[in-house]
Amino acid sequence: AVKKVSDIVAEIAAASAEQARGLEEVNGAVGNMDEMTQRNGALVEQTNASAQAMADQARQLAELVGHFRIQAGDDGAAPDGAADAGADANTGANTAAGAAEPEQPAAGSADSLQDAAD
Repeated sequence: AVKKVSDIVAEIAAASAEQARGLEEVNGAVGNMDEMTQRNGALVEQTNASAQAMADQARQLAELVGHFRIQAGDDGAAPDGAADAGADANTGANTAAGAAEPEQPAAGSADSLQDAAD
């Protein structure tokens, strides 16, 4: 009877040691997952900041490009008579066909009213 109890206790001790090793492995895996989650969170923050910066740059670029207009019918070919002079009769500026020009304020806009006041 004592031998039988001793064997059972030895089996319990072996099972407990095996369970402890299993728990150590689980603990290590949870630690790795926690570390990866923290890294992932940092990467998400960096990606979000980069996306925001890119969106801001895109808005700035659109604003800068918005100051230019392309002449109607711009297909790369010079409109009738444009190849002769090469200069705009109204401004005297050299505006080859399809060249972008800075936009002028619309009549009645704050910019045009300010220019008229000056």
